[in-house]
Amino acid sequence: MLVKSGEVTFYDGESWRCMATTYVAGQAFIDRGQGHVHLAGNLSTTSNAELRLTYFDVPPGATPLIDVPNPGNCPF
Repeated sequence: MLVKSGEVTFYDGESWRCMATTYVAGQAFIDRGQGHVHLAGNLSTTSNAELRLTYFDVPPGATPLIDVPNPGNCPF
């Protein structure tokens, strides 16, 4: 993922403390997917975030979203 504008905070549900990392415009990161429990969002109340994404291993017409239970270590 590439953050084109704004910022996005990524919470890693597999980290024992649900580590949060914030990425700003111009930064990129890889979400390995495949069941990796996480949540990402724009926490700003005043500006939008714009991302550029490429999904791999998602069948045509399918969604990349896989709902899973809260791991219990995250604030969401």
